[in-house]
Amino acid sequence: LPLAVASAGIGLAYLSYVQWWDLPDRFRTLYMVFFRRYFVDEIYYAIFLGGFRRLCHHLWKMDGKVIDGAVNGVVTLALGAGATSSQVDEKVVDGAVNRVADLVLGASATSRRLHTGLVQQYILALALGIVLIAIFYLMFQ
Repeated sequence: LPLAVASAGIGLAYLSYVQWWDLPDRFRTLYMVFFRRYFVDEIYYAIFLGGFRRLCHHLWKMDGKVIDGAVNGVVTLALGAGATSSQVDEKVVDGAVNRVADLVLGASATSRRLHTGLVQQYILALALGIVLIAIFYLMFQ
């Protein structure tokens, strides 16, 4: 049995490569579709990879012009005013980061007072909100 299977494989290989060598020329389109695996790789590249690369390129250009341009403009203005780059870093960059942190800290302190975990207070706030909406509706009808 193994000898028969091996002989059949040799015979099939002979027919495929020697006898039917002109088969791809006769069925060129079908051969290309099968050979290129239904063009799945090309479609995937065109839709996902190519589009993603174009998006990244546009974002890179925007970063270079808008964000880096703004940072360089601030530094130029600060250096023109007689400040050193370390002063610009401490006052402008670190100052902006610290202001954002202070804003988040203040908002969380307010939010901490509002969110007590008591369901009665949540229901009271909901009822007051409904009453306020009804009053505004009646006033501006």
